[in-house]
Amino acid sequence: MANVSARNRRAQAAALREVGIAAARAGRRVWSRRHLRQSIALDNGVEETWLWLAAVAATPRESEFCLRQALVINPHSQRARAGLQWVQQKLAGQQGAAQLRSEVAQQSAAQVASTHEPVSTPLPPRSHLYRLGYWAGAVLVVWLLVLLAGGFLLTTLGVGTPLVALPRPTPTDALVPDTPTLTLLQRIENLQAPLQKAQAAKDWPECVRILKQIQTLDNNYAGVDKELAAAHLAWGLELADQGELKEAVIHFDIVRALDPNEQTAEEQHLLALAYLAAQESSAAGNWERAISQLETVLNLDRNYHDARNLLYQAYYRQGLVCQAAGELGTAKKNYEQALALNKEGKEAQTALTQIAFLLTLSTPTPLSKRIEIYIGQQRMYVYNGDRQIWNWVVSTGEPGRDTRTGHFKVQTKIPNAYASRWDLQMPYWLGIYYAGASENGIHALPILSNGQRLWEGFLGQRVSYGCVILGEKEARLLYEWAEIGTPVDIYP
Repeated sequence: MANVSARNRRAQAAALREVGIAAARAGRRVWSRRHLRQSIALDNGVEETWLWLAAVAATPRESEFCLRQALVINPHSQRARAGLQWVQQKLAGQQGAAQLRSEVAQQSAAQVASTHEPVSTPLPPRSHLYRLGYWAGAVLVVWLLVLLAGGFLLTTLGVGTPLVALPRPTPTDALVPDTPTLTLLQRIENLQAPLQKAQAAKDWPECVRILKQIQTLDNNYAGVDKELAAAHLAWGLELADQGELKEAVIHFDIVRALDPNEQTAEEQHLLALAYLAAQESSAAGNWERAISQLETVLNLDRNYHDARNLLYQAYYRQGLVCQAAGELGTAKKNYEQALALNKEGKEAQTALTQIAFLLTLSTPTPLSKRIEIYIGQQRMYVYNGDRQIWNWVVSTGEPGRDTRTGHFKVQTKIPNAYASRWDLQMPYWLGIYYAGASENGIHALPILSNGQRLWEGFLGQRVSYGCVILGEKEARLLYEWAEIGTPVDIYP
């Protein structure tokens, strides 16, 4: 809260300073003094405020005080030193004029005291008249300087325009900088050197900070969006290399917003998200999903972090799950996939050896194909003899359009059947029984006339019009494997 309060005070002080400077430039000295003094009351550590107050001060003494305060803040300020020199000369002239007035008054008093008669006062000696005329002229000059002081001091401090023409300074004069008020273009140009330095040092946070300053000064400044996108991209890549993928994704998102055509940001964004999703799937024990996500990562970048090792682990773990479920053939394939990623993987080697031994112990039986579907589980089990070869999620008929239970056989095979009643394409059709004039069967997710796949994302739920629905990959494998006459047993 203290930091917020301090920032508020500085912001208020800056606003008052701007009003005071504007008033000084407009010649409203009283109004300017009031605001500049209020600004100093809130923040007395700004050299510029003291210099402007010195320029519009009510007295030379106040100007001298303000200039000394400016030198305390910045001992090397040429403007404060030049202004202080001028004010001190002015104060010295005022002291001389005051001394002259005192001497003239003393002489007049002495003459009055020397006579008791009201006679005309004798003229002072000629030399005194010359002296009196000289000092009277000096007093007049001093007062004229007082009237012109504001404009001259503004010029001396480099913060205004002189009220009278001043001689051009010679090389020996104190160097007085130009007006401190910079144009937007000058302020942006002043940021170029620190920006180049930050870019050379690959200090991307500093680059972004400076570029945002430029963007704030001029949102349409040429090239600022492109440079900002490049800085965020470099920052994101650096974070990704360090494994800070969640933070990297933030920067890739910014780049995609600034430059939608930036391909590197798009790819890195997808890589990071797929990798993070695979980590979550692995932590949840969803090995099938982790395998799919990690394969996406490795298709884009074969060396992305430790994705290859994570995929090895996912295949091995999925093999254990299949082995525990009695799916020895599927388990064997998973172990083989794991070893293809890491030939030295001892866990997968041991598991594969065990599976091979178990498969040799299986009692030989005549090969007979069989498909079993369980509506309550929304699962399909495919057997070759006594050996289960596939176990898949399905969707059967919705309530009111229930899939019929019983023992059936594959009676038709059509690569892509068409249902005119619903205007649906049904890839990899295996017809199993008739329901009235229509045949119900097993097929992949149906495709609408607009190309959309109906019920996508709903596998495992009762959503169909009576058929048994599989994913596209599973339906194709079953279509190629099954034969006319293959038994299909459907259970509640």
